Amino acid sequence: MSASGHPCDWLYARYDPGGGATAQAEFAHDASFKLYTDGKFFNVQKDDSEKSPLAESALGANAKAAKAKLQAALRQFEGPRPEFFAKQGKPFREEREEGEESGPGAPDNKKAKRKN
Repeated sequence: MSASGHPCDWLYARYDPGGGATAQAEFAHDASFKLYTDGKFFNVQKDDSEKSPLAESALGANAKAAKAKLQAALRQFEGPRPEFFAKQGKPFREEREEGEESGPGAPDNKKAKRKN
């Protein structure tokens, strides 16, 4: 919700667990529809598991208007992340190299592999 108590027209999300210049997934959505940057468009009220992307030829007026709105939202975030944010990324546990620590308080992988 916005500060005035009215729902937002859309929300933008970027999924990039390891940081970097490009995302694994980016999308904009409203209460009914979700549009990915790769063009996949879903009616999330009817297909919340996103198994059946909507074909452009099958869109009604409401869906076409929503898609146009979400495309405009995505255009605001086009391109790679600013360099400052790209440099802040750190790999997830699954992406780290052997022995690399994940942060403060993280167990030292080298110590964990020693035999007593």
